[in-house]
Amino acid sequence: MKFSLFFLFLLSGTLWAQQIPSLFTQERVDFCEANLSVEEALKLRQELVALEDYFIERGLLFDKSGAAYKVAFQKIVHENDLTFSMDTTFQLLSSVDMEVFLSCYYKMLTPQELSQATIQHYEAFTLISENVGAEITPRIVAQRIIDNLSEEDFELEFLKISSLYAFYKISSPAIPNVFGELGSDVIKDIKTITVSLTEDDQILLDNQPLKTKYLEQNLYDFLLKDPERRGIEFSTNRNTSYQFYLEINKIFDKVYERLKSDRGVVRKHIFYQEPD
Repeated sequence: MKFSLFFLFLLSGTLWAQQIPSLFTQERVDFCEANLSVEEALKLRQELVALEDYFIERGLLFDKSGAAYKVAFQKIVHENDLTFSMDTTFQLLSSVDMEVFLSCYYKMLTPQELSQATIQHYEAFTLISENVGAEITPRIVAQRIIDNLSEEDFELEFLKISSLYAFYKISSPAIPNVFGELGSDVIKDIKTITVSLTEDDQILLDNQPLKTKYLEQNLYDFLLKDPERRGIEFSTNRNTSYQFYLEINKIFDKVYERLKSDRGVVRKHIFYQEPD
């Protein structure tokens, strides 16, 4: 699942790059005004700065230079994935929809940073995304990025924030890794309900078939009884479609938004398991 997420994120980033000449269309402005406030955009940028510091602390990046980002992509080329555990959560980065993030770049960048995107970058991202097929892998995409972007390009802020967001979204949380081990103090008191996605895009809730339209209410009813000590254990099949995976994650977001509205700030307890 991380393979698909990594690739499709970068392809989405390419679509953003292709829209650079008409970046400030009224349609885009209206969409961003409806989905991301100026305050939220500023908060997102602050979280991205904090995330960069975190990645340096944990060793994914050796510093804030473009060279460090290039090395991270080289690591993906070498390993064909990014295996990196997170033990921190950023509020907006965890909840903002990918489409909103990609469409609202201009709210997170200064005019000078935004102007760094040129026709050469448009051409580079076109090359990165060409000949897309089922055989595409993170290694191929990362190698194309390295091959088509110059050393100077890795210094550009619009590339850095897109990379940070991608790294954050595909990094595996630390808590799920602990979940499968002995009773960790972190989660031993968390009562979970299990959501499993099958290879034919069906839902099993605690191993019982459930229609998608009923999932949100079932999860809400379960978590509402004790949100701080209840959570969701989430697993997929390697053949689960990416779109269905995203759809279910959006349902999780809706459930926690409802809990936040009813109970105030509620920490998400979602334990992602490796695909079967």
